[in-house]
Amino acid sequence: MTAMNDPRPFAAVLSEWMERNGFSSHYAAAKRLGLSHHSVIGRWLDGGAVSREIAERALLDATDTPRQ
Repeated sequence: MTAMNDPRPFAAVLSEWMERNGFSSHYAAAKRLGLSHHSVIGRWLDGGAVSREIAERALLDATDTPRQ
């Protein structure tokens, strides 16, 4: 399953992506995703709105470590 076709909320998909890719800090994950500030990751993990969710899911897939 990819982030694009994962039916779970974005927060769950992002959390799993961070764990799988070894990102223990919001800063490192934000940098990898090209976000302007690490606080965005925190808001998303807390269930905050993702205005471009489809694009962000595609980016998670594009930067993901291959799943086992």
